Amino acid sequence: MYDPKNDLTMKRALLLTVCMAAIAAISQAQQTTVNVETAGTLSEQIGSDKYTITSLKITGNLNGTDFILLRDMAGIDLDNVPTEGKLATLDLSEAKVVAGGEAYYTDYVNNKEFYTSDNEMGNCIFYSCDKLESLSLPAGTTVVGDSAFMRCTALSEITLPEGLKEIRSYAFSETQIASFSFVNGIMPAKGMFRNCGKLTSVTLPEECEEIPANTFSGTAITEITLPKNLVKIGKEAFSSCMLTSLECPATLEEIDESAFFMCSSLASVSLNDGLQSIEGSAFSYCDKLETIEIPNSVTELEGCFSNCTALKSAVLPEGLTSIPDYMFDRCSNLESVNIPEGVKTIGDNAFQNNMRLLDVVFPEGLESIGENAFSSCYTMENINLPETVKTIGEGAFDGCDGIVTLSLPGSIKTIPGNAFAYLVYLEKLTINEGTTDIDEMAFINCESLMKLNLPSTLESIGYAAFAYNMLTEININAATPPACDATAFASWESNIPEGCKLYVPEGTKGAYSEADVWKDFIIEETTATGINGAHADEATETARYDISGQKLLRPASGINIIRMSDGTTRKVLVH
Repeated sequence: MYDPKNDLTMKRALLLTVCMAAIAAISQAQQTTVNVETAGTLSEQIGSDKYTITSLKITGNLNGTDFILLRDMAGIDLDNVPTEGKLATLDLSEAKVVAGGEAYYTDYVNNKEFYTSDNEMGNCIFYSCDKLESLSLPAGTTVVGDSAFMRCTALSEITLPEGLKEIRSYAFSETQIASFSFVNGIMPAKGMFRNCGKLTSVTLPEECEEIPANTFSGTAITEITLPKNLVKIGKEAFSSCMLTSLECPATLEEIDESAFFMCSSLASVSLNDGLQSIEGSAFSYCDKLETIEIPNSVTELEGCFSNCTALKSAVLPEGLTSIPDYMFDRCSNLESVNIPEGVKTIGDNAFQNNMRLLDVVFPEGLESIGENAFSSCYTMENINLPETVKTIGEGAFDGCDGIVTLSLPGSIKTIPGNAFAYLVYLEKLTINEGTTDIDEMAFINCESLMKLNLPSTLESIGYAAFAYNMLTEININAATPPACDATAFASWESNIPEGCKLYVPEGTKGAYSEADVWKDFIIEETTATGINGAHADEATETARYDISGQKLLRPASGINIIRMSDGTTRKVLVH
């Protein structure tokens, strides 16, 4: 039977329990204050309460022995094992750190012990104290050591004394500090706020000349004013942070490796005249960056804009002599970029997977193009290489689907493997006088290729060099049949394209009829006055060479090799 009196009694008992718990919580949260007259005796003041105190103020002197206890109370013991400590708020503003006592921390990896020094918050002094939320440093503190508060993952508030002179590397790394102002001449240190995911606001000192490595990497900073005297931004200084824009001061000279790597919100970058070098991956994976103009003062570049998938246009400095490896690798929306006149080399993978790059003007004086430099640039419509190009790397233009006709200069002695593989819409190819070797799979899977012109200087064709095509006509100038791999012209059904005609110089049909691979073609000789005879269209002369491949300025006695405007070549005898 329901008894109203019993119900009222139970409610009163429950209310009393709740009130007592609240009183206990308030009591526990109240600050405990202790005075340590003799350094090393803090444990005598704390007694058995070390795992119940949540807020503590200390006056007097503290040495290494006392900091062993404070670390224990804040969640980590001398062996770096988590404890039941609950110390969240610690006020040391009226305390003094003195030398002496036991080692407060041991680095077991490097077998090194750390002891207190006068007026210093030493290296790793509160390292991994994950219960600590608020801390006021002693008024006389002059130095905060390396990793002093690193991995204090709950620390969101710290009060620094006016006399502080130096904060060392990784001091506040992996804490919850949200804002910080550098005062009293204190400078940023390496890794100082690394992976502080709540840090949104920083004021840097005007006198600052360098932002060291990792200083603000992994923070939530969205904007920052760089000091007017800044000279260098260090390695990974802002990597993986939330910056939206960057304006470099006039004094900046160097942006180091990965300085802004994976700043996925960085949409605007203004680089200053006077900047001298941008190192590797400095702006790689900046997904929002759409345009970049590199000032002419820059003389040293490494692959610094790879994987900027929103990048549409780029301007390179006029004094550049080399485009580095991976410079714009996988910038899948890049449409426009200049190759300065003085550039002699284009590095490996420099423009790989630039799937919207329509046209590139290759300057006179360019000498080499690296491996996969323009691989998978699907929309490129023209490849016009100057006579100065001597070498290209494997896969240099692999997968450039937009190419329909191609004429390669004879200055390229060897066409390497996969250099022009998978040009699936290529219909006509001319390899000009001077080229001696075509390596394996150089033009494999150019499945629309119908007409091929080969030079007199050609000596060898490698494995599957022209495999899987639609060849109907090959014109070759060589008086001696080049060495040819059995699979050089392999189709899906045989080792040569069915019905393909081979046009050879007059008087050489017998040699080709006996040569391996060549003998399987339908062989016809050209007339004595031209290698392509009646098969050439009406076309104009664009260049002339002697039999050794040297360019001629005017007709010369002997055999002249003429390049025509339609991409074909002709051999003529000049008396």
